[in-house]
Amino acid sequence: NGLNGIYTNYLIDGMDNNERFLGNVKFNTPFGFTDKLTVLTNNYSVEYGNTSAGIVNLTTRSGTNDLSAEVFYLTRPGKLTDAASKFATLDLSGNQVKDGFQRQQAGFGVGGALVKDKTFFYVNYEQTFDVKDNLLNVPELGVNEIVTGKNNFSYLSGKIDQYWSNKFHSSLRANYGSFDIDRQ
Repeated sequence: NGLNGIYTNYLIDGMDNNERFLGNVKFNTPFGFTDKLTVLTNNYSVEYGNTSAGIVNLTTRSGTNDLSAEVFYLTRPGKLTDAASKFATLDLSGNQVKDGFQRQQAGFGVGGALVKDKTFFYVNYEQTFDVKDNLLNVPELGVNEIVTGKNNFSYLSGKIDQYWSNKFHSSLRANYGSFDIDRQ
């Protein structure tokens, strides 16, 4: 509707997840903890309220009667696979990086039943390591060198669902995020 993106309303399981100062998400929910993503724009029901810019609602995963787990690892090896480019890209914190940007990501998720057909759990942990080369160029001082930096992002999320009846259930969810960003 023509509004600035900072007015978008971000939700996790229908509950507020807005960082009020810069207008972004408060907690970056990891992909492994995400079950469904719903984006509402323009003509949505007034029951969602709080903005006319749009709503992003993320539904988290839950356990089932069967125990299930997943593990993943992915890498962006950097210079080994980089093609030459005169354009810098951005790391997760928005800093410009050049050739040689490396990323290692790993994580796991596990879910199941604590009490069959009644109480379910899901736990997810994800870790990201970035190694980046930033160009420090100050011609007035005769400085032109590469400064290596590292970023670390850790996300831990857990959820317990209790089904009291066919029409009523409650959930307890906890999210923890830790960010260590080199801004050299």
